[in-house]
Amino acid sequence: QADKGASVVKFGDKVCDPLEQLSEFVKPLKEANPQLKMIIRGDSATPALEIQKVIDQVATGGVDDISISGVNRR
Repeated sequence: QADKGASVVKFGDKVCDPLEQLSEFVKPLKEANPQLKMIIRGDSATPALEIQKVIDQVATGGVDDISISGVNRR
């Protein structure tokens, strides 16, 4: 989560800005490994809508086995 409330999406150590870069990072990995599985993890302040946008980009990259990991809000 960025300081100004905008979500920041990282793929490893790469920041995806714009978010659409994420699908481009994922495509070659899926091509190299057809069984690729992805886990998406948001922090406790990340709205579900933002996580859905990430899921959409990962799916656009060809990944169809996507899990979500989260933390409980306190």
